[in-house]
Amino acid sequence: MKKSLIFILCLTMIFSVTACSGKGDAKPQTNPEEPKQAEEVVLKLSQSTPATNPVSEGLTYFSEEVSKNSNGSVKVDVYFDAQLGSEPASIEGLNLGTIEMTRVATANMASFIKELEVFNLPFLFRDNEHYWNVLNGEVGDFFKQKFEEKGFKLLTFYEDGSRNVYHNSKFIEKAEDFQGVKIRTMTSSIIQKSFEAMGASPTPMNFGELYTSLQQGVVEAGENNYSTIYTSKQYEVAPYITKTAHYRMPSVLIMSMSAWNKLNPEQQEFVQKAADASQTWEIEHFKSVDEGYLQKALEDGASVKEFPDDEKAKLIEKLQPIYEECNEDVGSDLVNKIINTK
Repeated sequence: MKKSLIFILCLTMIFSVTACSGKGDAKPQTNPEEPKQAEEVVLKLSQSTPATNPVSEGLTYFSEEVSKNSNGSVKVDVYFDAQLGSEPASIEGLNLGTIEMTRVATANMASFIKELEVFNLPFLFRDNEHYWNVLNGEVGDFFKQKFEEKGFKLLTFYEDGSRNVYHNSKFIEKAEDFQGVKIRTMTSSIIQKSFEAMGASPTPMNFGELYTSLQQGVVEAGENNYSTIYTSKQYEVAPYITKTAHYRMPSVLIMSMSAWNKLNPEQQEFVQKAADASQTWEIEHFKSVDEGYLQKALEDGASVKEFPDDEKAKLIEKLQPIYEECNEDVGSDLVNKIINTK
């Protein structure tokens, strides 16, 4: 009896193993029409300013739009506070393939694309409408091509605000008030020549040194947008702000062409659509935030005055030789094309 039971149990185990083995060998049924799950794409985006900066907030909006457009299949991770390097280092990161995207000032791209030097000309744009008609029109398309020639995909231009003069002891109310003023500037040769043409004494200096230099009288003035003037607290030592709006220097959201070409057409559409939407959002947001910072500076003791149009015209007249020189240097009659844009 026991032998019979053992025999039956052995047969049962053999059939069970055979059945299991059969199931393991069977190929799973697939639906040939069922689409394959796309692999998630993650793009690293480098940004030099804090997450609370209005331009940085535009990048956060861009990241969210990419995720929404792609239903999460494309993700943009934004690294703020120069976590992935300064703006020049981030540009190099695109070339090396260590990052895919960055937002940089056009001034920092000029060493790669010389035509961007045009944005270092003061009073180049008549007004806000002219500015955006230039960037989103024929001239903007010209720059997109130039960026691609250098290995970069220009996704969109961002608002970076108007730059205005602030002085430690007086307002700059007339063209002649620039005469002899020691003003901190960026290092561009066109910027240096432009301020010299206006009568000032341009002093290139690291931005981090400016507060103390204004305080000690090493320089008398600086120039920047309201957000920077307030957040750097420089209005404390140079409280006389004049609305010169002498510069409108855009920044750019760019991607390496190698990273762009790795995306399929649908993914490229997701990214470009998000970039276009983020420009619209960022322009309005920046304007609101920048004006808000001016009001905060005024509440904390700073003062502000307008710079009259007729005085601006006098400065533009002095700058004509610089315009002509720049137009020759960058070629393509680019300065005149910008001026003649409606």
